[in-house]
Order: sequence, then C-alpha cells, then structure tokens
Amino acid sequence: MKIYNFDLETTGLKGDFGRLRVACFGEVKSDGSLGKIHTKTILDFKGNNEAQKERQLAKWIWEKMNEADILVGQNCKAFDRNFLNARFARHEIPVAPFRMYIDTMHIARYGLKGILQSCSQENLGKFFGLKEIKFKPTKDDWAECNAMQPRGVSIIKKRCVMDVRQNNAIFNKLKKYWHVWAHAKTR
Repeated sequence: MKIYNFDLETTGLKGDFGRLRVACFGEVKSDGSLGKIHTKTILDFKGNNEAQKERQLAKWIWEKMNEADILVGQNCKAFDRNFLNARFARHEIPVAPFRMYIDTMHIARYGLKGILQSCSQENLGKFFGLKEIKFKPTKDDWAECNAMQPRGVSIIKKRCVMDVRQNNAIFNKLKKYWHVWAHAKTR
C-alpha cells in the first residue's frame, strides 16, 4: 500500500485563475515516518510558455496521485483536490484519481473535537508542540515565485516540502482521533 502526504503551492486559491507552482509528495512509511520526498516545480519542465510547463507539472501531479492508495493532506479535500481538478480540466487531464483522501484539517475539526481556535496547519503544529515548523516566505518571495523567478520558486519549494514534513507529523498525532471518528458510524 502506498501512502503519500502531499501539498501544493499555487499562485491563487481559485482553480480558474490560480496556477500551479510546486507540488510535493512524501512517501509515508509503515511506521508513520516520511521516506523519500518527491517534489517538482514549474521550472523543472520545458516548454515555450507557462501553460506548457504547468501542463507537464499537472500531469506529473496526476501520475503521483495515481500511484498512491491513500493521499494525506491539510485541507486536501476542500482545496487541493478541487484546485487540481480545475487545472486538470484546463489541461485536458483526467479528473483526480479516485483515492482515499485523509484530510488533517477535517480530523482536527471533527475527530479531535478539541474546539481549537483554528485548525490551520500552523496552529495544529503549535498545539501539538511539533519541532517541524511552518515556514513563512515573504510577500516578495511569493511574488517572485508567481513570476516564475528561480529564487522565489526555490523558496516556495522549501515551504512545500516543510509543509509535507509538518503535516505528516500532525497526522501522526491525529491518527487515533481519525480512527475513532472514521469508525464512529459503525458503533
């Protein structure tokens, strides 16, 4: 069984306007730790324009998703999967593969039921006292990434990888709540 903890970095929050910049998939080992990290940026692909490069990045993302049996992410059901489906449609790539998606934000909200101030990844990391931190690029870093400047893309790639590492640690803390919540209907 292949499990990936994954994250995306985009230029915006709407799939018809925003564009893909970075994707990261971390292989989750049987003990819950992360193994190999697979990451690509829009600059890793060749093309005559941004659309051609983004299409190749989107295709790579789809292939990684298709390899997995389970995909774990923070807000991956409401954002990542839906954003990707818009970009996949734009590039005439099939809809996101049907997989089990485990959303750490949903687990924190509905499984942990800790009535936390926020179920954001940053807040969950602080709540659990994790050593993995939320990396915060500056607005200038984001602007450079959005403009496809190598320095900016590199910084946002670092954020994406760190988000996958942190979210994997969060999932390990939330697993027991997910198991109770996911099986509550069978009781």
